Amino acid sequence: MPLHSASAILAAVLSCSRAAPGYPESDEAKVQETLREMTTEEKFLQTCIDAGCAESRARWFECHALGEGSELGGGDSWFVLKDLPRLGVRGMRMRDGPKGLTCQGGQPFGRPCPEDGTSPSFPSQVLRGATWNAELEEEIGRAIGEIGVLLDVHAALLPTINILPWLNWGRAQESYGEDPFFSGKMGAAVVRGVQHDQKVMATAKHFLANNIENTRWWVSAEMDEQTLHDVYLRAWALVVRESAPELVMTSYNRVQGRWPFADPKFISILRDQLGFDGSIMTDWFASWEGITSGRILFHEGTSSPYFFTPPGYMKSNSLYGAGVDMEMPLCNKNRDAVSEAQMCSDAQESCATKRYLDAAVERILRSKSRYGLFGPSRNHSLVSWDNEKFDRLSLRAAQEGMVLLKNHGLLPQAPGVRVAVLGTPETLELGDHGSSAVKPSGRHVTVLQGLQDKFGAENVRHIAEESSENTAYLTSAGLVVIDVGLDHLFEGEFIPPETGGDRKYLTLHAWQEAVIHK
Repeated sequence: MPLHSASAILAAVLSCSRAAPGYPESDEAKVQETLREMTTEEKFLQTCIDAGCAESRARWFECHALGEGSELGGGDSWFVLKDLPRLGVRGMRMRDGPKGLTCQGGQPFGRPCPEDGTSPSFPSQVLRGATWNAELEEEIGRAIGEIGVLLDVHAALLPTINILPWLNWGRAQESYGEDPFFSGKMGAAVVRGVQHDQKVMATAKHFLANNIENTRWWVSAEMDEQTLHDVYLRAWALVVRESAPELVMTSYNRVQGRWPFADPKFISILRDQLGFDGSIMTDWFASWEGITSGRILFHEGTSSPYFFTPPGYMKSNSLYGAGVDMEMPLCNKNRDAVSEAQMCSDAQESCATKRYLDAAVERILRSKSRYGLFGPSRNHSLVSWDNEKFDRLSLRAAQEGMVLLKNHGLLPQAPGVRVAVLGTPETLELGDHGSSAVKPSGRHVTVLQGLQDKFGAENVRHIAEESSENTAYLTSAGLVVIDVGLDHLFEGEFIPPETGGDRKYLTLHAWQEAVIHK
């Protein structure tokens, strides 16, 4: 066969499909044909949600989830990119994790989420990490992928594979712990589960070195190159190599003084050195200077080094130029960049934005090709949950993840033992109330209810106040359970003015320690 004929055949084959190591094949011919037929505005709307909410009004309550000009209302207006019916390309429907897929994000999500905003919930990642069971984590990932299909969700925003070098981190419960190797193995397991049938994309987050809350929008994680590669990039290398996540979300914080979502160094490492071949998005509002400067946070933001810096310190095409594909949720820098590019001449720097935009949209279309997003939209009816099935999986994870530090003959207790319970056993603490919060649809049990189910309601008493009767019961009890712990106001994702944040101390609250000592 002539050499030129063989070359032509090879080129034709390569144009029909494309698969990087570990990644599914894409219909490359369809990707390129669609890209050629798209207008600049249609390309742009693949990369962010153009909800008409200017950065000048980007306060948490002024730029509200009801959608400033968005076609969608409620939580959908911050998590759903538009369909492109003209070319048969679906938008991208996203939901937050990592405890499940939320149907309640400040405002309820629309159909197919149920009207009460509930969805199946699983234990936090730190408890799942304590199982040391990657097979179970993959099984949880499969369940989350199944939930995603029922919700017509294309992108599950999980797992969190940031390591935990600082124990005060408010989102410690969203991590797998401090070990990058272990975090990478567990993260790869849940990604494989979510993506197992190529219907829902997993999103590894937050790239890179995100492990602080209260100053997360501008703090810089300082480290030398060896620490960067040996510690902070290790989990990412494992997850990419062993599970091929289709999506990555960048972090808010800076690394070595630079934002990973606006500096090509870090995206180049992810793609060229680690082998990532999917699409990259920012975290929510990460590129908005009102946030990175700390100005919209008022006194909370005065520690930002950009607090007094005039607007414009981040270039309009910095995201496209860095290799980030989606600015989430609402168009800001990308809108400015595309507006400039539409008026540029070949002599102007902003013309590079057109090339950056094409590259970003090509990657997004490739991801959509791999996960079946070329086709018509779906009509949504309200979903109903098989809670018993998901509850069994949650219970198994909870049982395997519980840690008993000491047991000097205390457990197990015989049936019928009298139990005294102190603390807050009637409170159902569901953990972080930030973006990863899930309002559980299944059965959930308080500590008091669980003890009553185990030993009988007549044998279990909550001692809520001092009295002679309660004191007598307490001294005669065969088992005393003290239920204390922390809530979403003390640790969790920091959402001003008062939700979550980094822990101020590592001990229990003083009143809880007083209960224990007393």
